[in-house]
Amino acid sequence: MTDQNLPDLSSYFDLLGRRVKDKISGQEGVCDALTFDLYGCIQIAVSPSVDKDGKFVDGRMLDVHRIQVIDADNRVMASPVFQNPAATFNMLGKKARDRISGMAGVVSSIGFELCDGNMRAAITPSVDKDGKHVDGRWMSATRIEVVGDEQIMPVPSFSTVQPTYGATPQQHVHGPADMPALSSTSPISA
Repeated sequence: MTDQNLPDLSSYFDLLGRRVKDKISGQEGVCDALTFDLYGCIQIAVSPSVDKDGKFVDGRMLDVHRIQVIDADNRVMASPVFQNPAATFNMLGKKARDRISGMAGVVSSIGFELCDGNMRAAITPSVDKDGKHVDGRWMSATRIEVVGDEQIMPVPSFSTVQPTYGATPQQHVHGPADMPALSSTSPISA
């Protein structure tokens, strides 16, 4: 993926720094991070205001399609200009290693942060010698080096199309990983 064939994801990046509301829970806050994962999910981090006593309230990572922008004309702060986001997208689905800790695995998610313009990536390691899952870790994308050119999983085509919701969870269409296997007509391309 290069800057030329990076999909137009500007509508998602435009959420950074905006006041938003979760359509389901009603929680309000500011979008301070945006993530894209290898399974087609696009989420934002919603950071609420402090409570009446001045204490921090836990934020949530929410699917972008749950979000409603409260004030489209204003931002709490300007969205940063990310340096070469295509290089970060290029890591998705590839084997990689953290240059500092040596942790190795597959880049399963990438993220873009409002406050410092940092681009981050999550490495998911292989199972351990006993076949148990090992926790992955988020880190600055600049720490990560891709190991080889093999694409372990294809990068989804992050669609800007709103998801459709069926009468049952089995009919819900969200992203490539959630599409019903036998569906021949789906509003979102995989």
